[in-house]
Amino acid sequence: MDEIFKFIKYVFKSKLLILGFIIYFSFNISALKTHWFDYFFFGSSIHYCCKGLDFYQIPNGMYAFLNGGDLSGKLPAGVNSYSYPYASNSNVYHPFLTIILGFFFIIFDPEVSINLWFFIKIFITLLTAFYIYKNFKDNKYLNLAIFLFLINFSQYNEIKISQYQFLFNIFLLFFLINLTKKKNSLGGGVLYFLTLIAKPIGLLWMPVLFLKKKISLLLSGLSLFLISTLTFSLLGVGQYFTDNVLYHLFHPMNTKNIDFMSFEAILRNSFNLSMELVRAIKIAVLGFIYLLALSKRISVIVLVYLLVLFFLFFYDLVFQYHFSVLGPLLAICLLSLDEFQSKAARILILIINLPNTFFIFRLLNIGVISSPVLGTDPTFKTQQIVSFFQLLPIILLTIIVIFPHIKTLFQKFNYKYVSV
Repeated sequence: MDEIFKFIKYVFKSKLLILGFIIYFSFNISALKTHWFDYFFFGSSIHYCCKGLDFYQIPNGMYAFLNGGDLSGKLPAGVNSYSYPYASNSNVYHPFLTIILGFFFIIFDPEVSINLWFFIKIFITLLTAFYIYKNFKDNKYLNLAIFLFLINFSQYNEIKISQYQFLFNIFLLFFLINLTKKKNSLGGGVLYFLTLIAKPIGLLWMPVLFLKKKISLLLSGLSLFLISTLTFSLLGVGQYFTDNVLYHLFHPMNTKNIDFMSFEAILRNSFNLSMELVRAIKIAVLGFIYLLALSKRISVIVLVYLLVLFFLFFYDLVFQYHFSVLGPLLAICLLSLDEFQSKAARILILIINLPNTFFIFRLLNIGVISSPVLGTDPTFKTQQIVSFFQLLPIILLTIIVIFPHIKTLFQKFNYKYVSV
């Protein structure tokens, strides 16, 4: 308790942290009531038409399962969903997570449960800010890191639609702190498992964790994930989850939609690259990241950063809220790695956490379409421009971060070649 009071005093001594908490709380006030920050986002991305479209998929899945349906949310004929009359996407989350969260939420009325999720997330966010402080008290970039963690603008999109991306973001942050501080491997394995059931993005990290000799962490986390996943599949209630993961792995969607914010979507839709060529680029980029992992000098944190970016750039269904992961990810990178601490890197990190350029088009009333049902959206051309400028500072930061490592690899290669 003394540590918490010290943290509160520490916050009130910093104008930057006070501003950060004001912005964070204003995000939540806006999402719940005033809608101030809706202006910065596509109407479709904040689900202007449909409250709880993503949130209700987990309680709907649990409710359906208890009423003769399945965890994906399919119900027998004549049975209304938990969220009725609110619409909901089908549930795609891990069955273990669905049961834990869904069983809790269906205790309450739909209107209560979605608001309860708001306040649970606020509480966890405040505890997480304290945990960052506790682990990096003497770090010169502590204030900036907590500030970035709090003000990431894509976080507002995640808050507004009551998404579960929040869980992955928080589990990732704790996982990275575990790696940075070389904490207990079993604890790291549990955190790895939690990231996997929140979003299975962490499956990309397996080769990196192996090459960086995080074997006990990898085995414990992956074993928990495989046991829980296979158990539900064998019981006949978890196939929807594995089917969805495998489908998007081997059959990425070739769609043209303003909601998809990935680099892959730009390559397909603005540069007319074929799916085969895009797939080849994806494989080449992923292979290059794993090649970098062979270098002893590159940190596992940098590699996780690159693999999270690989997901943001090349997954077929990347939405605006997915970019909320960059707040916690870049906060820990800034605190733990020299590569992210140069002046240029810090400027780019700040830009990455600010709003994208959509509000400029909306302010000038250029390239936008307004609808009483869907809200204000960009035209497809405007969306592609917004996506490009959202990705550009991330690309520039990544070049700054990995350039020294690429240079070192080439030097080693040239040395071996000349020696031979």
